[in-house]
Amino acid sequence: MSTYNYISTTALGMILEQLGWDYENHLIDYVNEHPNYNIDGIPFRADFYPEGVRLASSKKAYIITDGKTTIEYKGTLYFSPWMIFECHGEEGLKDIDNWKFKEERQWLIKKKNGDWVKPFTLLTECPFRKSIRC
Repeated sequence: MSTYNYISTTALGMILEQLGWDYENHLIDYVNEHPNYNIDGIPFRADFYPEGVRLASSKKAYIITDGKTTIEYKGTLYFSPWMIFECHGEEGLKDIDNWKFKEERQWLIKKKNGDWVKPFTLLTECPFRKSIRC
């Protein structure tokens, strides 16, 4: 299992704060909709959350989920990682390294005036807020 795909809410908040963003802590609400989920930490990938979910914000911009998800796993197409969880349980989520993404939802930094700034997938790709003037 790739540990960079799951993170504690506390660690996520601290990392985003260091990058200059205000973490909004909404992701846990979506994870809690799946009572059988028992993996330490919440999924970080935007694919786990509906389009438009807000991760963090600043005075000038916010980070939201954007795009569609299509994953091929064990010969079947899924349109959400939670579909994999329903069919294969935690083992399916832990086997994330074997998912083949056909379409990938990303995190999008978007200015409050609607302008797109930068998309990213991994937390390590999230820019410092000041470096993108947001």
